[in-house]
Amino acid sequence: MSVLVIDVGTSGLRAAVVDGEGAVHALNYRPFPPSTPFPGLVEFDGAAMADAILEVAAASLEAAGPVDAVGICNQRASTIVWDRSTGQPIAPGLGWQDLRTVFDCITAKAEQTDGRKVNYRLTRKGIDLAPVLLDLLIWASRHEDTKAPCAAIDKMEKHREEFLAEAHRRWRDYDSTPLLPKF
Repeated sequence: MSVLVIDVGTSGLRAAVVDGEGAVHALNYRPFPPSTPFPGLVEFDGAAMADAILEVAAASLEAAGPVDAVGICNQRASTIVWDRSTGQPIAPGLGWQDLRTVFDCITAKAEQTDGRKVNYRLTRKGIDLAPVLLDLLIWASRHEDTKAPCAAIDKMEKHREEFLAEAHRRWRDYDSTPLLPKF
């Protein structure tokens, strides 16, 4: 069995084919650093990133041949809001290092009644939902033309604990139905 592995890293993208013995073939790498338009802001072009990923993946497949499976490793908490109808990003992606929601995250952590920390743990083995991810999504929805109804964003923001609990339940139950309504 051979697997196309894709690594979407913080500063670069790589793809390779790994065979059944674990040997790596046709490794391709392309630098893809984020932009920092202002100190504390970390952004990237989602469309350019997708194109670059396809480029390194195609190069690996061309060199190594067909594969049986694909594995993807990504930046986890980086966020891109995509337009469902066009398949294009509606704004720059926000990197996991972006600080524009840090106040909300610190405030939530300091509040003794904040139950979100319970919901961050997705699996018994320790895979956590990044706490900044929800706040980045709310920020992007408020500051970019996402076409998301304000009522949906208000509900998500006011009921963070319930939203994260539902995300946790869906992960646990392998429930792939969309968490947010179609806009």
